[in-house]
Amino acid sequence: MNTPVNYWIYIPFLLAFFQGLITAASVFKSSQNRHLALLIILLSLGALMDTGILKEESRLIQILWNGNEFLFGPLMFLAINCQLATPVKNRAIHFYAFILMKLMVITIVSQPSVASSITEWLGLFFSLLLCLHGLSYTVYCLYLLYKVDSKKHDKELKWLQLLVWMFLCAWLVALISKIIKPFDVIWAANLFYIVYCTVLIIIYYLSFIITDRIFSSSKNRAKDSANEFEIMTPVKSGEIVSKDKRASVQKYSKSSLTKEQIAEYAATINAYFEKEKPYLDFEFSFSQLSQVLNISTHQLSQTFNESFGKTYPQVIKELRIQEAVKRLQDEKYAHLSIYGIALDCGFNSKSLFNQAFKEITGFTPTGFKKAKKFL
Repeated sequence: MNTPVNYWIYIPFLLAFFQGLITAASVFKSSQNRHLALLIILLSLGALMDTGILKEESRLIQILWNGNEFLFGPLMFLAINCQLATPVKNRAIHFYAFILMKLMVITIVSQPSVASSITEWLGLFFSLLLCLHGLSYTVYCLYLLYKVDSKKHDKELKWLQLLVWMFLCAWLVALISKIIKPFDVIWAANLFYIVYCTVLIIIYYLSFIITDRIFSSSKNRAKDSANEFEIMTPVKSGEIVSKDKRASVQKYSKSSLTKEQIAEYAATINAYFEKEKPYLDFEFSFSQLSQVLNISTHQLSQTFNESFGKTYPQVIKELRIQEAVKRLQDEKYAHLSIYGIALDCGFNSKSLFNQAFKEITGFTPTGFKKAKKFL
């Protein structure tokens, strides 16, 4: 990429670099989508390179950076498939172009005689090849996103589609600038400023989306915990009351719900769960259920405890594991990995899924899958 001349743009690019690294660290910590984290790191390094602080004339910088652009497409493709819990076979094949280009870069940089033999047109050819490589992955990613079940992945699709459209814009502008470069068009070089700005927007956009999702997820969990596990007042000295009975008395002593209403609410919950299966969305919260069914959180909590004999988190966990058990036994889902099934069933952590599966079934998911073959 051409080095920007105006030094005032150092600040937004440097901020984008550090923001990208922080966001990538958050993804590594809170998600299994390592490809998305690597994509953000690569974008951040691109922002740093665009400042011109790291001189591209340096052989070491050339070897480390040149050719890395061939990673954008594959990483975006794998990140999207991971986010949608779609298995990808032969992942290594997506990195062949990067490996070949990196070997070529090392050869050219380490042997000046080879570098001197490369003509301007050959360099243009590789630049066009890079743009077409990125465009092909971007278009295919759009195809995947518009092909999947929009109802099932509604929350994922919206931000992923916008992300891919921004990448498409950047690749198209880069391709146009490369095509018109040989014709000495005056404004051709300025087109790359659009690419630079798009990179900045993508980094800040991903930072906002990921921060918002992490915060929302934590907020929902905290709200559910507050609704489901209220702190009980201490018992007076000498008073002997069972913990469960004390909780029931204190929690619902002022409730106006009758047994008939509780039974009606329980039937409504069962019908909604059976039809919509909202528990398959890991972000679906107790407060959202309350809003959808138009039942107060206190009455909803009472219904779960008195009708189902369990709290909302316990019921949701069991329903998710029941669904996971069905899918592990169904040949229709044989193409999915265990983690892919876990994601589809509402778990966003492999360790939490394994723990819940073992707790409810007595097997680990892998052990259950192996045992199923002998049944």
